[in-house]
Amino acid sequence: MKKYFLKDYCLFVTAKLLGWFFMLLPVGVALYLAKAIGTVGYYLDFKHKRTVYANIKTAFGESKSIEEINVIVKKTFQNFCQHIVEVLCLPKITHGYIEKYVRFEDKSIINDAIKENKGLIVSSMHFGSWELSFILCDRLGPPFRIIAREHEKYARTDSLLNSYRQLRPESVLYRGESPREMIKVIQNKEILGLVLDQGGRQGQLTEFFGKSASMPTGALRLALKFDAPIVATFIIRENGPFHKIILRKLAIEKTGDTEKDIETNLKKAMRLSEEIIRQYPEQYMWFYKVWKYSDERKVVVLNDGKTGQLRQSQAVADILADGLGKRNLKPAVETIDVKFKNRFSKGLVALCSVPAKQRHCQGCLWCLKKLLEKPSYEKLSRIKADFIISAGSSLSNVNYILSNDSLAKSVSILKPNLLSTNRFNLVIMPRHDCPPERENVVKTYGSLNLINQDYLRDQSAKLISRYPALAQNRPRTIGVLLGGDTKDYKISYDAVNALITELKNIAQSSDLQILFSTSRRTPGNVENLVREELKGFPECGLLIIANENNIPEAVGGILGLSDIIIATDDSISMVSEAATSGKHVVVVETAKDSRSRDKHKRFLNTLAKEEYILLVKPENISGTIGQILNNKPKIKKLDDSDTVSSAIEKIL
Repeated sequence: MKKYFLKDYCLFVTAKLLGWFFMLLPVGVALYLAKAIGTVGYYLDFKHKRTVYANIKTAFGESKSIEEINVIVKKTFQNFCQHIVEVLCLPKITHGYIEKYVRFEDKSIINDAIKENKGLIVSSMHFGSWELSFILCDRLGPPFRIIAREHEKYARTDSLLNSYRQLRPESVLYRGESPREMIKVIQNKEILGLVLDQGGRQGQLTEFFGKSASMPTGALRLALKFDAPIVATFIIRENGPFHKIILRKLAIEKTGDTEKDIETNLKKAMRLSEEIIRQYPEQYMWFYKVWKYSDERKVVVLNDGKTGQLRQSQAVADILADGLGKRNLKPAVETIDVKFKNRFSKGLVALCSVPAKQRHCQGCLWCLKKLLEKPSYEKLSRIKADFIISAGSSLSNVNYILSNDSLAKSVSILKPNLLSTNRFNLVIMPRHDCPPERENVVKTYGSLNLINQDYLRDQSAKLISRYPALAQNRPRTIGVLLGGDTKDYKISYDAVNALITELKNIAQSSDLQILFSTSRRTPGNVENLVREELKGFPECGLLIIANENNIPEAVGGILGLSDIIIATDDSISMVSEAATSGKHVVVVETAKDSRSRDKHKRFLNTLAKEEYILLVKPENISGTIGQILNNKPKIKKLDDSDTVSSAIEKIL
């Protein structure tokens, strides 16, 4: 504790001097000055502002706009500073002060509870001037004891504040003291004051604004054990020093099952607290991490409509969800579409995000509001995520902006657009993109995907249900995934023709079944060739022309049902999925025109070198398949999930 001595002493002296200064001022002037200090804090105290904003957005993100949330954040700073000044001025609060500035909405509630002569528990939250509410209750008649948290690191300052609270001898009890002291208060028919929030590690999880939070149960346990009434107290600032006190008696349900009763009554207490906080959100003390001990985590996956990139994000979300589950946390994964107004907007978002720092983005989102389609922006602006996952350069900028707004941990897949990788908590990049050597960058061999044994079984079953003939006793099967044209790739008609000729020869000579699917990128002339050569071919058990009948389970089903996979070399994601399936994979070179494909070649050569795939020319297909059938080489399965899982462990 020695290292805190100087800080504690400085706080003590500062509190004494400020208390002396503010008590010299008229109360209205003191609180006006406190409000001004709160306004300054709102603009300068970025650390606490980020916490306050994130908490309020968690509570009200679905019902309030960003502009409304920012107004609440500012008022929260102002009210909190006014509360601090009132605490420093507690020694000058007299009965006359209370009569002048405080009114009870219905004082009979607490008077009737006292008359029950069973002791009384007065509960509050860190709401309004909660310290003042306990001082006011001390004037009700019976002896009043306050439960306070002991700050060992700042013992001198803590002692000073307790001297302000302690209008009667020994009226403050610390949480760590023996429960017998608290029990004695109730048994002596006295009043015990404590708070019903900030349960910490020892609290019980209950729903608070739609998400589980840790809340203390001491008040409810005492009420259940000794049949003592509980009156919830909320002091609300109306204007400057003027307050009103709302009192609500909690109707305690008691069935004899203590733990069940605690759960039921705690929910009831939180619903009451929520009702009041919703009316006066700026008066709750949002400065601590309200949901720090929650067992729920929100995972948001961003989707810009590119299926391959979405699958990579979903694969990471599955790994993340599994890691959270191992920690007894409940992940909720939501996919949200990101739709830019136009291609120009994508570039502008990227440019806006480059100079942006964490404090700039939170509570702003101006660029997203201007550059995204309205429904997309409105959905994204209301999320409060714990993790945000995106794949692709255009979404990396949106991820960065949103993760700053939500205080979420960001996971970006593939190379970020214009942004340095150190802007994210984790960046997952394939080796062929030449990722930098950084602690937060993990390298993969291929594109992440959803392929695993459960997925393959599910997709195979769906494909068989669509084509029952596939369920018959089948010979060894070759699955063929034919791609098509991209911006940098043109598939060769002649190469595909040679591929099909080789397939037909080896299928007939070796009694093999062919399952064949084209892609939506396959050009029309190549589709016609496939249809002419394979439609009606006896060994072709399945022919799917994607542009005529795009079956969702085609790729997964073919991967699951085949012994050998042949994939064309145009798609990194398709080759990665094949190599992850745990089957023999042959990648056939079918490029007619190739521009700026050095990265693509590095990817294929790396996988071939590591023996995840065989990279061959179309005219060598039958010979390669024959060698596989005769030699039965060991399959080396591509699996980047362990690498990614280890990296995710570090950010959980």
